[in-house]
Amino acid sequence: MNRILACCISAFWCCAVAQPLPSEPGLPAQSDVLRKQPCPDCGEIRSIRRIERQQRPPNATPESPSGLVASIPLDGSKPTVGSSTRVDRKREPPLVTYEVIVKLDDGRLRILVQDEEPEGFQIGDRVRIEDNKVRPR
Repeated sequence: MNRILACCISAFWCCAVAQPLPSEPGLPAQSDVLRKQPCPDCGEIRSIRRIERQQRPPNATPESPSGLVASIPLDGSKPTVGSSTRVDRKREPPLVTYEVIVKLDDGRLRILVQDEEPEGFQIGDRVRIEDNKVRPR
């Protein structure tokens, strides 16, 4: 009885050891079957466009505030008070952005606006969208 039980356990152990281990999330898929699985955020670049924004002209009277703004942070740090024109200048978007249009595998279109140029990418490249940026697939 003990021999039969030992044979069954060793046969089960050999089968379990022979199974392939799943790949880690950061590593590429090891087999063609896994590589061809649908990816909800994968697609093809259809357009890359550079958008240049003109710098906003300075106000005629920068000393005259257009309104008072108070910023009270919830983390307990020091609140700030100032004119809305001064606060608005701090939050100006960059002068150059890049609009990337990606047609996803399921037929949807995604329009991404990035501050950095998507270097190394061309129209027709297969990409994955991560954190609203294109990444190689």
